[in-house]
Amino acid sequence: MDVRVADGLKRFCKGEIEVFGRPLKNGGPGNQPLDPYKDESYSFCSFCVYLAINSFNIAVHSYGDAVTEGYFERGFDGIAIALNDVPLESPETAAIIANEELSDYVDVIAAGGTEEMPTFRILMVQVKMAPTAKMTDLDAMGSAAYRFLTLTKYLTEVTPNETVTRWWNIYDAIREVYQKHGQEFAPELDLLFVYQGDKTEEDPLNKSACETHQEILRAKLGHKKVSFSTWR
Repeated sequence: MDVRVADGLKRFCKGEIEVFGRPLKNGGPGNQPLDPYKDESYSFCSFCVYLAINSFNIAVHSYGDAVTEGYFERGFDGIAIALNDVPLESPETAAIIANEELSDYVDVIAAGGTEEMPTFRILMVQVKMAPTAKMTDLDAMGSAAYRFLTLTKYLTEVTPNETVTRWWNIYDAIREVYQKHGQEFAPELDLLFVYQGDKTEEDPLNKSACETHQEILRAKLGHKKVSFSTWR
């Protein structure tokens, strides 16, 4: 077992690792939000996102920044976006960092030098407390990723929760900087579906569903740096 995963598991079991309370709905406009609370499904979700962040080695300020699960949120339970292993906290800082990275790249290339394009990485996680993975759930995740990455009016057409909104604004801010510099926009994308169960007779269908959405996203994004995998 990866040392980071083993350490995380020990800390989680001892109650030493932060587990994020899910806010209760408030009583309506003008009322104070109620205290957050924790439940088993949210703890499982948070821990799976923590493991994914460590396993995929993507930079975040805090793994809690990546937990997007909330009531009525059907798209994702975790999202993390990084540029050259720099964690991104807001659309404004993302745009500044992307502009600096791409300006350096363009200047070096224009001067006849060699320089690698900035590495733009996206991790999307869906977690289910279920004994099996359903092809319909995998299809839903693939479609949700497609909408997130391709819709220019995503926020009005999908109306995601606040955390997903923040990540989409970060993604869109970087996309605009790439367009401004006339550079290829090719984010490295990892989709991860996590569930509690074991290998089942549905695995071949699930593998096919992952591969189908993987190819759709590769075609739409115009590159092969897309992966869709499952964890048990």
